[in-house]
Amino acid sequence: MDVLQDEQLIRAATFGRGVWESELVLESLPLSVEGIRMGVEGIKVIGNPTSSMLSIDMGDLTLSPNGVLSISDILGKQLINGGQASSQGIQAIDVSHLNSGTYILTYADERSSYSVRFVKQ
Repeated sequence: MDVLQDEQLIRAATFGRGVWESELVLESLPLSVEGIRMGVEGIKVIGNPTSSMLSIDMGDLTLSPNGVLSISDILGKQLINGGQASSQGIQAIDVSHLNSGTYILTYADERSSYSVRFVKQ
């Protein structure tokens, strides 16, 4: 994936499916990055890879009451809607029914989105 700031484009290549390109929208970005956590710093997956239960620690993220967890395959198809995220300790999602492979765990609310990859054995 390439972020072409001068051209205001995001471009991603896929295996066998061509190139995807989209306009880079900067309007919704905050003017300050103070307190923002990205990627694996925001969500911690404990026991990666896993074969049955995915343990998730949301750390010190400020969670919205509308925030939800979901699991998608690497093509972006949502496979599990894990429900509302909890900031109380570690929560678990059963992934035993998923095929072996790489998946993406996402926390999303009305303001932000955090994602981390995990491997299901």
